[in-house]
Amino acid sequence: WLDGVGASGLDGHDLRELGLKNGNLIVDDRRNGKRWSFDKINASLMRPQLGGIIFRLESDDHERPWQLSAAMRPLGDGVRAVGIEARKISVRDILMAMRLNEGAIDVDLPLSASIRAEVLDDGTPQLIQGQLVADAGTILDRHGAKTSIAIDRADFRFNWDVRRRSLIMPFQVHSGGNQFTLQATLAAPDEPNTAWQLTVVRGDPVIDPVILAAGASPDQEGFALNRTIVRARIDLVRKRVDLDQGDFSRIDTRPTHNIGVAVTGSLDYSGAEPHLAFGVAATRMPLSVMKRLWPVFTAPGVRTWVMEHMSGGIVERVVIAGNAPSASFKANGPPTPDDGLSVDIETSGTTLQPVATLPAIRDADLTVHVTGRTDRVDLGRGTVEAAAGRKLSITGGDQFRRRQDAAGPAPGSQYAACNGFERRLSDQGRRQGQRHTGDHRGAPAEG
Repeated sequence: WLDGVGASGLDGHDLRELGLKNGNLIVDDRRNGKRWSFDKINASLMRPQLGGIIFRLESDDHERPWQLSAAMRPLGDGVRAVGIEARKISVRDILMAMRLNEGAIDVDLPLSASIRAEVLDDGTPQLIQGQLVADAGTILDRHGAKTSIAIDRADFRFNWDVRRRSLIMPFQVHSGGNQFTLQATLAAPDEPNTAWQLTVVRGDPVIDPVILAAGASPDQEGFALNRTIVRARIDLVRKRVDLDQGDFSRIDTRPTHNIGVAVTGSLDYSGAEPHLAFGVAATRMPLSVMKRLWPVFTAPGVRTWVMEHMSGGIVERVVIAGNAPSASFKANGPPTPDDGLSVDIETSGTTLQPVATLPAIRDADLTVHVTGRTDRVDLGRGTVEAAAGRKLSITGGDQFRRRQDAAGPAPGSQYAACNGFERRLSDQGRRQGQRHTGDHRGAPAEG
């Protein structure tokens, strides 16, 4: 068809261009009753004098103009050159056109692209080179109101060569002052029905691969990782992804900031419900650093509780393991089985504010243990600053916990409960002429 158009024109004779000016496009989605309207649309299909074909689609909307163009021309021996240029195309609109806009993730990013390729007449790519640039926007988890990632800019460059049988993609992402500079390599399998090999390493010899900017609170110091390596296998036949190695570390002159985090796991999407298994282990590090490294999408309820109630000190040990349907790890997903999640964190010199109505426990040694149905914080020792400048020493036996049944947490269990600490603080208050009464309940310990 392409060769025929190039030889005789769009109408079989000498017509070289078809077009639409200032048109309107209305899309009705009968799946959900939603409607989208695209105004001031220009479209054209052209046949250049030297052969080939050019398609252009754009919008002159002043609020959000965009442009998409594609061209193809024969090079000989059954090889065709393809070029694609895009400017400020909405990723949300692309997902809608592909009928992928009803998923859990909402991507609102303007995307620009420049792609050059050489393909055979059966569509097999021989060479692909290009660049994708996303400007400021957001990535939102529709199932978790707090799980939103703001993107300032993302730049991906890629190169595929059929002789090398690999895709090389250096990229850099800026998000809220954070910066990620890495290089991904995807190697095609040598034998049919085997897995693709994915490797992600440091993308620049000078720039640290992961740079986390300082946050608003005093314990959110800036931090960077200078060693990163990820190795994974993507099996499209078995519908499985295996993360064999995920090592993230920093070599630092400060002993407390000389850290490492190791991650392994797998995602099996061959069944009706994808299944996720993972393990995370980390070396000794400041609690402030662990907070910065804890991804927003990993155990979000536990993460929120730690962020709001714990600060300062050193994390002596971190071990996290999960093995359950992937939906169980979503913010508003079904309850995680009791053996589907295990989080163990040991800290020293930490400040804990378990209940908003009571003083904070300082210089505390804590052990946090989380399963699919239970959250528990054991207090080894700590100090409470009571009234009139007096201090109350806590030594062992205090526990803050929450348990939920299969239907979710019971209303009363949403609050952190303390055995021993509240009674002792009340005794101390009575001796000072201050009486503590009532049911002391604090912020929800969400899990």
